[in-house]
Amino acid sequence: MGVKTVSRMSNFHVATLATLLISILIGIQPAITEGISLELIPIYGYGSRFSLDNLTFLERHERIVNISKARAFYFMTSLANNSSNKYVFAVNATKINTLLPPITLHGALYITRMLIGTPRWTANLMFDTGCDDTWVQSVGCHPCFPLRGGNFKDLLRALHCEHPLCIPKMCDQAGMCRYHLEYLGGSSTSGLIGFDFFHFPSGGQSFQTVPHPMAFGLGLQNINMNFGQLHLGQNNIIGGIFSLGPGPRSILTQLGSLANRRFSYCLPSPTAQHQTYLHFGSDAHIRGPTVTPLIVSQHYFINIEGIGLEGRRLPIDPRVFQRVPGRHEGSLIDSGTATSMFVPSAYNVLRTNVVEHFEHRHGLKPLHHHGALPYDLCFNLRGRNLSSPSMTIFFQGAALNLAPSALFTQFSRSHCMTILPAQEEGPNILGAFQQVNHRFLYDVGEGTLAFAPENCQN
Repeated sequence: MGVKTVSRMSNFHVATLATLLISILIGIQPAITEGISLELIPIYGYGSRFSLDNLTFLERHERIVNISKARAFYFMTSLANNSSNKYVFAVNATKINTLLPPITLHGALYITRMLIGTPRWTANLMFDTGCDDTWVQSVGCHPCFPLRGGNFKDLLRALHCEHPLCIPKMCDQAGMCRYHLEYLGGSSTSGLIGFDFFHFPSGGQSFQTVPHPMAFGLGLQNINMNFGQLHLGQNNIIGGIFSLGPGPRSILTQLGSLANRRFSYCLPSPTAQHQTYLHFGSDAHIRGPTVTPLIVSQHYFINIEGIGLEGRRLPIDPRVFQRVPGRHEGSLIDSGTATSMFVPSAYNVLRTNVVEHFEHRHGLKPLHHHGALPYDLCFNLRGRNLSSPSMTIFFQGAALNLAPSALFTQFSRSHCMTILPAQEEGPNILGAFQQVNHRFLYDVGEGTLAFAPENCQN
């Protein structure tokens, strides 16, 4: 398979015992007993590690908006077809039983860093709450994408098809579990599912080891992978995807009692140069939060009930935010979509009221021909400082109050709202721009989403 394994015994139970013995040996290194924290680094921030400083501020926003639109399309199609739970059996040319996968996505806004395996391999992975499978590019891949520092190797052991984490059961002729993900834009990755130890930063140059191995994908066929239009070439340091969806093979679920299915983050702007941290388990806490239900299925759904502008609730039918199969796809929260998106019947009301605000306050009308700008609603600055409105998003039992800086961005001559219209059927998405400077705590086990204001740049 191209990836060297430490253990490939034919008997699954013997292999499991071998893994436990290796776990004991690993235990002589510092093991995590509670709480985990990982860096979150904006990919499109100035001074980032991704050699993107040649991009202008406008070009960064263009790419971010393209990623957001692609993710919205993915969520719409996956929900409409329920494709996360809908697989079709097929037989390929080599008679390996496979499944036709759902279309997924790989563009996101932040990366995180950890070590995997023994010897330890440095993994810079794109952070995504919209998917379940974590995967890395592995030795023996063909085709491969450029990866500075080399590919993962020396796998502890492959995952047997009988293992409960082999979901769906895509297996090769040797009885080993496989994965295959197809991405928007024609990219794809496939390979084996393997088990190995993850080592997370614990301050300075120190790392602590998760005391049990976790399942992840070994990318052996990686086609047209550009990680959301990054096109980094030989300078690329992103080795795969770190996924925190709610599914059984998600790292969040596999961490077990170390995370208790809890994680939190406080996002800086996707274009900021500040990094922040992703916290799990006992490290995931929040001060004075507002709490609303989190509905966990294939994604993280929330109950939006309305939108307010400058303290006034807008006349929007709350049913447009609800999930009605065949009509509306509801509302969800996503860290990889930069711009919030609302269905037209909600967005148009918001847009009309924002336009009225700038007309009454500044005598400004929206720009109608701004093809160079990636946003729908923009105003000409005319060399002045504009007073922009604040906004409130009403949830079931909670309200998220957003300052103007979370709603608008400025280019050299234009002032644009960082919210876009969604497709008629949705879903509505609470994106990263509107999560900035708030801490969000996902308690997947309890089914709650808590949030509170916080300066995410500190």
